[in-house]
Amino acid sequence: MTLCILLVLLMQAVFLCLEAGAVRSKNTVNVAAKNLVDLILVTLFYFAIGFTIQYGWFSDFSQNAHPDGQHYPYIFLLFQTLFAATAATIVSGAVSERCGLGAYMVISLIIVTLIYPISGQWVWGGVFDTPQGWLAKAGFVDFAGATQVHALGGAVALASVLVIGPRLGFGEQSYKVFRGLNQTLSLLGVMLLWLGWFGFNMGSLLKMDALLSLVMINTFISACAGGLASLVWSIVFFHKTDIPMVANGVLAGLVGITAGAHAVQPPEAILIGSMAGLICSGMTVFLEHHKIDDVIGAIPVHLGAGTWGALSVGLLGDPEILNTGHDLISQFGIQLLGVSCVVVWSFVMSYTLLKVVNRWYPLRVSAESEQIGLNISEHGAITELSEIVHDLELQAQSQQYKSLESDPFSELSGITQQYNHILESFLSSQKALESSLETLQTTNNELTEQKSQADSANRQKTLFITKVSQEIRTPLNSILATSEMLGLETLSDEQQQWVDIINQSGHALLDIVNDVIDYSRLESGHLPLQTAAFDLPEMIEQCRKVFLTEVLNKDLKFHIYIEMGIPKTITADARRLRQVIINLLGNACRYTDHGTISLSVTRNHTTNYLVLEVIDTGTGLPAESLETVFDAFGQEEEFADKEAHSSGLGLTICKQLVELMGGKISVKSEEGNGSHFTVQIPVKWE
Repeated sequence: MTLCILLVLLMQAVFLCLEAGAVRSKNTVNVAAKNLVDLILVTLFYFAIGFTIQYGWFSDFSQNAHPDGQHYPYIFLLFQTLFAATAATIVSGAVSERCGLGAYMVISLIIVTLIYPISGQWVWGGVFDTPQGWLAKAGFVDFAGATQVHALGGAVALASVLVIGPRLGFGEQSYKVFRGLNQTLSLLGVMLLWLGWFGFNMGSLLKMDALLSLVMINTFISACAGGLASLVWSIVFFHKTDIPMVANGVLAGLVGITAGAHAVQPPEAILIGSMAGLICSGMTVFLEHHKIDDVIGAIPVHLGAGTWGALSVGLLGDPEILNTGHDLISQFGIQLLGVSCVVVWSFVMSYTLLKVVNRWYPLRVSAESEQIGLNISEHGAITELSEIVHDLELQAQSQQYKSLESDPFSELSGITQQYNHILESFLSSQKALESSLETLQTTNNELTEQKSQADSANRQKTLFITKVSQEIRTPLNSILATSEMLGLETLSDEQQQWVDIINQSGHALLDIVNDVIDYSRLESGHLPLQTAAFDLPEMIEQCRKVFLTEVLNKDLKFHIYIEMGIPKTITADARRLRQVIINLLGNACRYTDHGTISLSVTRNHTTNYLVLEVIDTGTGLPAESLETVFDAFGQEEEFADKEAHSSGLGLTICKQLVELMGGKISVKSEEGNGSHFTVQIPVKWE
């Protein structure tokens, strides 16, 4: 019995390893403190209060405890104290990383002075002629505490987690959002718990018994079955070996067999362990899906597997060994009643009390404390890593970056040295960047000033061109009027020829002046659009008449096609649209000596745009000129040998007017085979 007590006491240290490996490094000291203070507090309060509630006054108990050993009552008291400590320790792992030491002590006191001893009297009352509990009297069997220790601890853990809430950031990322400090340490804890469980179960016989070997083999083999079941679960559902889940499967197998390790055979123990592992794995996924944050999986392991273990006694237990006088069906009903009562009692009582306590004494630490870690916020346990983090936070807040002090013999010296190297490079780059920014700002200021001067000069140029053009246009109009009047007089052939030359040259010069004025206005952005409804076919006819004489003189064929069915009236800037058409037709007439000129007017039913196409059989454009044909004066370079003169701005003005109206213009041409200009302009169809 003494060896069993030592093994169960070892489990307290092992719980510390298991939990410390599962939490982040900033909370490990707090985990150790909770497990140490918990053992101290639970032992004293269970001695003083809990044992008396559960079994009656110790003086009365010691008289009936064991006829063959006067010190046995003390051994039994210590054994039961460690059971109570185990129930309290279960909660510690579930609420890690956000529950302070003081709050956890409150939870432990509620368990050890109220919840555990009262239900313990129901389940185990009657040992050594102590007052018999009503569940024990009904035939409820809980051999080593699957219900009284594990299901109870799991139920309180669930209530605590629900009251306290999840850790900051839990559930915001994928499965296993937080990884603990050291999985190896946690796995060592699982292996040592496995060892300690032999003391847990074998000690519950309370004496040397023939069932000792059966309890031992069942404990061992059920743990193996639970681990294997969880391993299969993780491979099937996660497609990987999830080691923490497998470890919890082993513990679930141990918890499951605890209820009836003395009353089943090894094949039944394998079944119990397997089911416990599957229940634990499924419950783990369920809790994570509903964002119930159980750090080490205490709820699935202890509540889930503990409940199943209690029920398995009724399903698989040997009635002769159980010796309750019930068959399996009635025994199952009693087991269901017993585990339900203990779980409901534990959950409801703990949830209610913790809710009340939480209103006056917060069970959860502040967000700031949780963020920096309970090692520092609860215990002032400064580590080298925490000092580095603190220094970096101060630098980030002050925006004053400097090198960190580096201890060459520290395991973190590599981090600090690399940070210092990176910081040195960063500061050097920042200095160079600041210098570049200053240069860039100076250049930008100079460019802004030059742009302002250029804009001013451009405005002056536009004003000058407009005024000069107007001054030229006034006498030019007089010359044209005079030449036209002379043309009406009776003149000789030579005189008529000179009058025609004056008239043609005057109109050519007037076109150039008008183009220069329009181009200047477009460049300065002072050419507004004036949209209105107009008759499209009528405007096309007006454009045709402009070139009728020139077409007849050159003996050209002039075709106009207007798509049938398109609306007659449209809304657009008729003046600018007419100017585009006349410029394109003028170019076609100018560079086409024979053949055909055609104007096509259609509607793009996809974009609802007006489509104008001007096609000629003139000289065409070489391929290298297509990219510059819309540039100012660009198109005239290819036709320097032409007698016809123009401003060289016609196509440039066309492009700018089309774009001003929200459209686009394109050209296809082949030298010697004419040109094909396409204009697409958005209009409103009436």
